[in-house]
Amino acid sequence: MLARLLVLAGLLVTVPCRHVHAERVVLRDGQSLIGVTADLGDYLRITTKDGIRTVAKVDVLRVERVTTKAAELAIRLETVDRTDPAALYTLATWARQQKNDAEADRLLSDCIELDPDHVDARRALGYLRIEGDWYSTVDALAIARGWLTAGLDTPADDLLHEVLAVVVESLHRRQAAEMLASVMMRAGAWDEVRSLWRASLTAARDPKRKARLEAYLSILNENPDGMWLLLGNDVPEGERDTDTHRSGFFALDETWVMDLALRREARKWVAVGESALANASPSVDDSRNERDRIAGALREADTAFARADVLSDGIAKGHRIELARRRIGRERRLAEGFAAEFDRDMAKLESTNTRSAGYRAILSRLFGHLNRVDKQLETVLTIASAFPDAFELEIQWTQLDLERIRGYRRALNVKRDANQ
Repeated sequence: MLARLLVLAGLLVTVPCRHVHAERVVLRDGQSLIGVTADLGDYLRITTKDGIRTVAKVDVLRVERVTTKAAELAIRLETVDRTDPAALYTLATWARQQKNDAEADRLLSDCIELDPDHVDARRALGYLRIEGDWYSTVDALAIARGWLTAGLDTPADDLLHEVLAVVVESLHRRQAAEMLASVMMRAGAWDEVRSLWRASLTAARDPKRKARLEAYLSILNENPDGMWLLLGNDVPEGERDTDTHRSGFFALDETWVMDLALRREARKWVAVGESALANASPSVDDSRNERDRIAGALREADTAFARADVLSDGIAKGHRIELARRRIGRERRLAEGFAAEFDRDMAKLESTNTRSAGYRAILSRLFGHLNRVDKQLETVLTIASAFPDAFELEIQWTQLDLERIRGYRRALNVKRDANQ
């Protein structure tokens, strides 16, 4: 068996696509081991990906031939000429195709050590050649950023396109796409800007970034030529200056113009939040469905106001504080309801025989009441902590209430221990 595998290893040098055969050793107890086997007389040695196992042949039900890419890679690594950059690069490409990126990167690094100017290996690792020297993706993006700052849009454009053609890592692609979009905006290439933003939106995972990209695309779809109509109420009242912010069409590649366009989008979300908040007004109906409806409207308002603040920082802060105040009131009322139940059961406990089953049942209910009060108060603290300046006193009161809950719990623990 070992001799057969060594023959196959030799064939792999000239026939790279040949698969290596390992064995599946099925034991009588139902275990199944996959690896390269060696005959040791009364025993089989099986080299698996997890190590070496030795089993008695009498415990073996059957041995089946299987194909394993791990075995093939191991033999290719043993047989590759490590002094030949081309051979290392070929094997790295194969390893990448097998989804073994770690081994592929190691082989590419070995290739570069032998041939520092191996273009394909460099590019496969994300390196780019800039003015004759190789730079990592991070350094290349820093150079592009510097060129943009210096107003050198043309070389930055070429470099950023190259980064997008070579780099796979999502963060670096996003950074390159953002910088390239700014170049394309200044060049008036709005179709390419739109394409870059769409690609970035597809890859985006952060909700705030997705919200901004969606707003960018909305603005550009409404103004496909990149010219945006500024109206008087687009500018915050305290910043209105007829000379600087006069009404008229302005190019969206100007930062202040895009900021005002985002502010208009933000105001749309503020209106959505205000409508949802109006729908959350309490009614005389205190049914479960009505409470769920109000809770859903409050969540919708919260989402809309948060989105507005992402697009224009602070534009919905007052609304969010008011919404937080309403949510705190709701959580407080729930906590007070559970606290009232605690008080009623606490009164019952005082008049109940400490050795009875009823006493233990009431103790259990009391702990449940405390847990529910604790949960509501922790929710209050979370909501209030988002706006510490506005809810400074609420935070202090809630922390004191939580300390009281801990005190009650300690007292109940003493009663429970005494009742054991």
